[in-house]
Amino acid sequence: MAQVFAVTFPLAVGGGLVAGRLVPAVFGSGYAASVMPLQILIWSIPVALMRNVAQTMLIARGRQDLMFRSSAWAAASNVMLNVVVIPFWGMTGAAMVTVVTESVRLLPMLTRRTGLPMVSPRRFWRTLLAGGVMAAVVTAVALPTVWLSMALGALTYACILCLTGGLQFRRGSLPKLMV
Repeated sequence: MAQVFAVTFPLAVGGGLVAGRLVPAVFGSGYAASVMPLQILIWSIPVALMRNVAQTMLIARGRQDLMFRSSAWAAASNVMLNVVVIPFWGMTGAAMVTVVTESVRLLPMLTRRTGLPMVSPRRFWRTLLAGGVMAAVVTAVALPTVWLSMALGALTYACILCLTGGLQFRRGSLPKLMV
């Protein structure tokens, strides 16, 4: 689970930071209204992928009952929240509801009663530090294109992970994520 977070967290942080420049670069200025929903919705990626890992583990342990209950609660909360939120906040509200729904699906799977091994919060420090430094660098350095900003962010994140031992390179093998 920590590895999934380490891969998706910088995507959410960086994506949120560059969305204002990325959307017009890819789709044109006519899509400017989608920037805020994208900045919110992108946070559903790490949550959903961590949920997928937990669901796979639950299936392997024969705990489809818990998976079904969390999915049922999430579906019900999604419908109710969308009915209430979308008329007031439109697609930004729908994006918020999606993140909440994914969280509703994930959180029950992270309790001790599932029998899944719990990940120590200490495992996340490298990822959080690298993401914070990446955010600071991308925010502080004004590059001429969004593509260069994205490359700088990815390079910064990888360098900080390397410096903290979270990403290790060995001759003759693929890089190893040690978070």
